Amino acid sequence: VFDTMSCDEDMSRPPAKRLKVMSEALRLREKFSRRWTTQDPVHGQIWLPDILRALIDTPEFERMNYIHQLGTTAHVYRGATHTRAAHSMGTAYLALELMMHLLDVQPELYEEP
Repeated sequence: VFDTMSCDEDMSRPPAKRLKVMSEALRLREKFSRRWTTQDPVHGQIWLPDILRALIDTPEFERMNYIHQLGTTAHVYRGATHTRAAHSMGTAYLALELMMHLLDVQPELYEEP
């Protein structure tokens, strides 16, 4: 079911307001366009913005490479070697993909009040 109210509301905005919303959306897209790629065991090759690289390179995040997300399941299923670090990077990737999709579909969600 499509919500037609959001389309009608966007068209009732003054052109200057719509332009401001679109420029804010483009600024956010540019902020996350500087990225690097890494290999994820579940999603394959993923991209993450450079902002997250500083967080991933910390000793606290590196410790998560030794914590298994699936616990003792890796003893039963040898291929189940998913760590908390890999899980966190995959979650960040999916959240960024969702944000970029929403930025394309509804840029008015990113306007400041």
